[in-house]
Amino acid sequence: MKNNISKAKNISINSDEYPESLKNIFDPPKDLNALGDIDKFASSPKVAIVGTRRPTRYGLEVAETLARDLSNMGVVIVSGLALGIDSAAHRGALDGQTPTWAVLGSGLFNIQPTINRPLAEKIVAGGGAIISEFEDTYPADKWTFPQRNRIVAGLTQATIVVEASERSGALITADLAMQYGRDVGAVPGETTSLNSRGTNNLIKNGAALIRSAEDVLELIGLEQKKLKLDNFDELENNILRLLESPLCADDISASLSQNILAVNQKLSILELKGAIKNRAGLFHKL
Repeated sequence: MKNNISKAKNISINSDEYPESLKNIFDPPKDLNALGDIDKFASSPKVAIVGTRRPTRYGLEVAETLARDLSNMGVVIVSGLALGIDSAAHRGALDGQTPTWAVLGSGLFNIQPTINRPLAEKIVAGGGAIISEFEDTYPADKWTFPQRNRIVAGLTQATIVVEASERSGALITADLAMQYGRDVGAVPGETTSLNSRGTNNLIKNGAALIRSAEDVLELIGLEQKKLKLDNFDELENNILRLLESPLCADDISASLSQNILAVNQKLSILELKGAIKNRAGLFHKL
């Protein structure tokens, strides 16, 4: 992205372009550096989707689905361009209709991890933005990522944690969001999964339980919009065909000769997509 350096913009906290929501946190950066367009979507609702760098397949699917659905509803997805859940959230948003913003823990022209440089380029090309408070080639360090997290939390109306262990950096973002008076939600996970301990604890301690994009819209006080979602994979379509009559997960698993864990993961994804509803242990097709 070095050849785009002339397009980089420095935005002072005294500038009209500086995001108003970020001015209201305890320690806003005095300057932001940005590649891409942050003006066009300045007034759009913004939601952070964050989580572990080592997610399960379930976590990746949930992050992508949630980001894509919210993007199709006009929400700007903000994340940190890290491996795992962050990257999945950006990719999902790129499949939607609203651009995504990535906040870096390094300079704009020293993207870490380097494997995400093509993703950063897609974000800018898609009308989104790459944002950093650090100088152009400033290197990433252990302390720069927690510092970056305050910008992610400060830019957004809500922070949603998809998968996080008990010591995940995503929980720092959630904690900062709460300190700033912003909403916090978490996607529930299996009680035995290490990647779900952080998210399940958030819900236990009062974070909103997030199962779908509609839950996020409700959390931030926006009107729900009906999505047309027909992008189902083979197993999802097989489950939907079975649910002409309500069934429990065990019956679905037995009928399809599928592992119950795989079925439970797909049922969660289908709920996120708004295709089914769990009512007292029976799954109903909507």
